[in-house]
Amino acid sequence: MNMQEKVKLDNYFKSLNLEEDIIIDPTTKTINKTQMISYANYLIKNNTSFTLAIINIDNFNDIDDKYGYLIGDKILYLVAEQISDVLPKDGYIGKIGGDEFLVIIENVNNYDSEYQIYKTIIETIRKPLLIDGVENFSVTATIGASCFPKDGNGYEELFLKADKALYRGKTKGRNCYIVYVDAKHSNLSYQTNVSLARRMARLKSIFSNKNDKYLNIYNSIAEISKIMGIDGGMIYEFNDQSLSYVKDNKFRVTKPSQEVFEENFKEDFIIVNDASKLDSKSRLRFYIRENNLKSMIILRIKWQDTDFGYLVLFNEQIRIWQENELALGCCLADLISFVLYMK
Repeated sequence: MNMQEKVKLDNYFKSLNLEEDIIIDPTTKTINKTQMISYANYLIKNNTSFTLAIINIDNFNDIDDKYGYLIGDKILYLVAEQISDVLPKDGYIGKIGGDEFLVIIENVNNYDSEYQIYKTIIETIRKPLLIDGVENFSVTATIGASCFPKDGNGYEELFLKADKALYRGKTKGRNCYIVYVDAKHSNLSYQTNVSLARRMARLKSIFSNKNDKYLNIYNSIAEISKIMGIDGGMIYEFNDQSLSYVKDNKFRVTKPSQEVFEENFKEDFIIVNDASKLDSKSRLRFYIRENNLKSMIILRIKWQDTDFGYLVLFNEQIRIWQENELALGCCLADLISFVLYMK
């Protein structure tokens, strides 16, 4: 049931005695921000348990830039419709920002219930969208959620904790849902996001150590994996020299053949957010799945006219790689290229 029909039947929204255009957002046909906050405060005042979630469409500005605002608005409308279709009876959705929605669902008061609800929502959002009967769009979203009264006694506190969970989801690579847990997220600070320049400087400092060059390369791959919060990385040289770092040694990544990468190169890098989206006959897709991975950035190691091989950064889960992560990977690829060139 869409939100226009739902608010007409809901006792709270009927009691407001307001015209529809004062309650409903014109673009998405969901509840507007003012009325969603009012509804949350009403539930708090009446001591009704509920879960609150912020849903952020991943990299939505890129969609607007590439396709224009009309397509962007249609995507927002369709995503809102997708979410509305899977909400429980006492669930409501509202638009609170350019690419953000707020979901409130009554009578939810424990982690397991929240987890299942947002798992369903995130899987629903991943389904392709048909625009104007032609374009097949795939979008993803990141969700951060909290719960009343477990996580707070007021709307602002609940929103802040949901926002912390959302931030954690973004640092994990987006396209995921994080339910706030005090023990995990209470000390999370937005200031922990170190600037790109400082991260590049940290990588550069590793190569100033008077160690064997391959030890420095290994240490730099371990460092970038920790900075990004990914599962690991490797270098593959054409002269058959290769090394890899994997967080917690939880799996082993096999050495690829050169052809695995070359069939996909159009620029000096390849970005794979989700291996399942690659052509089913792709050797790269087979390699990624064979190694229990889902996401990967592959960068050429090249200095001037000399190709040395590849730097590969990989993740066991789907990850929506960001521009700053690609920039950091390019920085490391250049550092490794220079070290190999000067050997």
